[in-house]
Amino acid sequence: MSASVGKWHLGSDNYWPLKHGFDVNVAGHTHGSPSGYFYPYLNPKQPWNPDIPTLDGGEDGEYLTERLTDESIRFIEKNKSSPFFLYLTHYAVHTPIQARQRLIEKYEAKLKTDSSQFNAGYAAMIESVDRSVGRIMKTLARLGLDENTVVIFTSDNGGFRR
Repeated sequence: MSASVGKWHLGSDNYWPLKHGFDVNVAGHTHGSPSGYFYPYLNPKQPWNPDIPTLDGGEDGEYLTERLTDESIRFIEKNKSSPFFLYLTHYAVHTPIQARQRLIEKYEAKLKTDSSQFNAGYAAMIESVDRSVGRIMKTLARLGLDENTVVIFTSDNGGFRR
């Protein structure tokens, strides 16, 4: 069983994950970044048009990075007894720069006026991705899959200047 969870950004729906051999597609579609990271993930210019048409449901205040991690953990748990492939590609840290307020405040408190590191929201988004990876690793360990699973962590972007 295979799943693509998160950013896809390879073209129209004829090129989405299910057309590339994946059994499951959660949140993968045409766009490389969402209009927003908080549910309902709608395009503010077209509120009737969901920005992520392949992500069903949600709750007010839900954060996209956490939701994709939850979906990935459910996939791992459901497929723990047989070989599986999970391709988890967070939209973070793509724009718009949005994170949970408590994490933004954490990094605002660390800012120094003489530093080139000045974007607390960006730092907060990075921590959210880091926590996601930690949750995935803990799930693999809890299920006894951590010694027989390959995990590759990489990024497709460099830093963000403003």
